[in-house]
Amino acid sequence: MGRKKAKKEVEYEDPRDDLLSLFLKDVNGNVVGESIGVSGEKLVVKSEERFYLIPLSAVEKGEGELKVVNEVDWEKALKEGERWREKELDLLWGERSEGAG
Repeated sequence: MGRKKAKKEVEYEDPRDDLLSLFLKDVNGNVVGESIGVSGEKLVVKSEERFYLIPLSAVEKGEGELKVVNEVDWEKALKEGERWREKELDLLWGERSEGAG
C-alpha cells in the first residue's frame, strides 16, 4: 500500500494588493482619492462619491502612497470608474442606477 502524501496549502499573494488602501496623489501632490481595487490593468480609485479607473502604467507606488506619473485622461477614467461602480458595487449595495428599468 502506498503512502498518502499530505496536501500542502499554497498561499497566493497578489502583488497588486500592495496598491490597495493608499492615497493617490496627482502630479502636483494633491490627493485625488484612495485606491480600493484593481480591475484588469486599471487601478480603482474612490474620490468622495466618484470612482475612477486609472491605468496602472500611469501610477507609481511611493512611500505609503501612490503617485500619478503619466498623463491620465480623467474624463475617460471617471466614465470607466462609474461603469465599474454600476457593475460591481450597485448590485452589492442593492442599488440601481437611475437609467435602469
